[in-house]
Amino acid sequence: MIELYRAVFVSATVGSVGQTTLSIAQILGAAERNNRRDHITGVMLFHGGRVLQAIEGRRVDLDRLMARLRADLRHTDLNILATLPIEARRFEHPMSLCGLSPVSVERRLNGRSLSEITAAEAEDMLASCIVAPAAAA
Repeated sequence: MIELYRAVFVSATVGSVGQTTLSIAQILGAAERNNRRDHITGVMLFHGGRVLQAIEGRRVDLDRLMARLRADLRHTDLNILATLPIEARRFEHPMSLCGLSPVSVERRLNGRSLSEITAAEAEDMLASCIVAPAAAA
């Protein structure tokens, strides 16, 4: 049995990263290719100059990805909120963009930035990004 892990982390974006549709599309495209190759699934949420992410996969694959992300100049101040073993994946795609509205995110943050939330709050926020099949119809 393959042991799976989920890592949840937040970082500050640099310049226009995450601020334009083009920059988000480029990030999602690269993440999709790399994560598919490495059997990683995940979700990301851009808000207020920060990106909150959860990634899932084998520990060795997550560690390799985290090393690449630490060297990526498109963001700084990478802070791991949680790394935990999981029974099953929560996210089914190599990388998805969270569809929570800015108003919904602001309400959840209650005046804080993404870098100020707890691991439990981050997990809850990212879990709510998943659209149930019945809700999508």
